[in-house]
Amino acid sequence: MLDDWQCGPSNNNKCMKLTRTKPDNDCGFNRGIRLRFSKYVIDGATSTSCSIRGFTLVELMVALSISVMLVLAIVNGYAIVTKRAEWSCYCIAAQSLAQQRMEQTRAAKWDPASSPPGDELTAAKYPMKVDILDIPQSGTNIVYATNFTTISTIASNPPLRCIQVDCVWRFTSTQRLFTNTVVTYRSPDNQ
Repeated sequence: MLDDWQCGPSNNNKCMKLTRTKPDNDCGFNRGIRLRFSKYVIDGATSTSCSIRGFTLVELMVALSISVMLVLAIVNGYAIVTKRAEWSCYCIAAQSLAQQRMEQTRAAKWDPASSPPGDELTAAKYPMKVDILDIPQSGTNIVYATNFTTISTIASNPPLRCIQVDCVWRFTSTQRLFTNTVVTYRSPDNQ
């Protein structure tokens, strides 16, 4: 027999001697969680109780809900990162397409001092153009982009022109339109 002492305000600040006997019974459960049935003798009166060693249902539900929230947050994070990576791929491809058109305008002949004067740097030479974005594709996931080229004269003496290329493309996940813009200034070839 083992002796315990219980003290506290519920006992009028007196200590009571608890005598615990050896376990008589296992409360009928013997599947992983051991419940022990003990007899307590408190000042000559006998009481019985079953004690459980492990987690309560509330603790288990709280731990499970926290685990589920963490897993959902991680999965949501992966989905967001994947969408942002896809958007970055489209944006870089559109920027490359706009830069390609810009290089075409920079390579155009513009020499007003030559005889006859050559001027291939006009808006009529660079109409709106629809191209396929240079991204990995399979089947029907082709993404189109439209290049708009604007050429405006800034000054005539000395001659200076502003070239702006806008590449408009649609992000397939959200169906929103985005625009990549490249702007440069150009003077004639002979200056």
